[in-house]
Amino acid sequence: MTYTIRVLVALMMTATATLAFADDYDFELNVSFDNTTLDFSQTITTDDGVIFNTNDSDTDVLSVSGTWYFSGLSDTYGPRSRAAFANRASSVSLGYTELEQEFRAVLENSIPGSSIPSFAGVNRQDDEIYAGEFRYVLPTSGWFVTGGFQTSSLLDENRWEVGVGKYLFTNTALSLVAGKVETDDGIPQSNAEVRLEHLGQLSEDWLYGVDVSFRRDDYKGGFVTDRWRAALSLFPTKDFEFGVAAEDYDSNFPSGTDQSYEGFATWYVTDKVGLSASYKIDDLNWFGNVSLGGVPAVRDTEQDTVGVTATIRFD
Repeated sequence: MTYTIRVLVALMMTATATLAFADDYDFELNVSFDNTTLDFSQTITTDDGVIFNTNDSDTDVLSVSGTWYFSGLSDTYGPRSRAAFANRASSVSLGYTELEQEFRAVLENSIPGSSIPSFAGVNRQDDEIYAGEFRYVLPTSGWFVTGGFQTSSLLDENRWEVGVGKYLFTNTALSLVAGKVETDDGIPQSNAEVRLEHLGQLSEDWLYGVDVSFRRDDYKGGFVTDRWRAALSLFPTKDFEFGVAAEDYDSNFPSGTDQSYEGFATWYVTDKVGLSASYKIDDLNWFGNVSLGGVPAVRDTEQDTVGVTATIRFD
């Protein structure tokens, strides 16, 4: 992956040096890198002994995607980071992702005669993900349709989504998306999501953005997960966006609730070159590698993700 990063950086520097600075463009290139770290420890104390369990992982994700706007796009209206939404642009995108993960686990069991063995191990895995999506908008009526697919070599699964939506007002859109996941293990999964996106005027100079979504995933056997997400963005200038987001995840398998909190910012250093950064903290209700019902357990879980993205727009 290191070699891939160097090649992409070199390509971006070359493209940046040759760009003409105008407000209209037809193509967009995005290169992003995310790193997620997980640290988990659990101590289960029984009358006969103690089970101590630790897990930690390090995940690197490198993605590159390209977007073509059917009729071009002008970012004269609205913030540069929301130009596609504000201008009701139609587009098609293709993306490629490399994932590298190292997972380490240790379990120490001092309970005599227990069926849970002590162990220590390291697992490394790679994945390649291909994705595509399209968005077609009827600018006058405000109706639009979306679609997308994603395929993973590691998980051996294919994801499909289709959606329909409408601009309710000039800069307010509501959409409904339905999807399906196909896997080799034959376990069916379907999902449905409602999304609301809005841009508004906060003052003479400042704009704001609100993004809200609710998603439900249904699995075989009656297992259901619900996910809420809400984000607030502020735009002090056309070139700069910053904001916060919160997410709540609830599942009946295993029973529990997770929360995530994120801060993010995007700065267009020119009208065609943007840089983004984000930091996300996940509060996970995770049971590690072992769980004994009714036995007191002390858990400590920390997971955070740091992400950076570079965007280049072409005429």
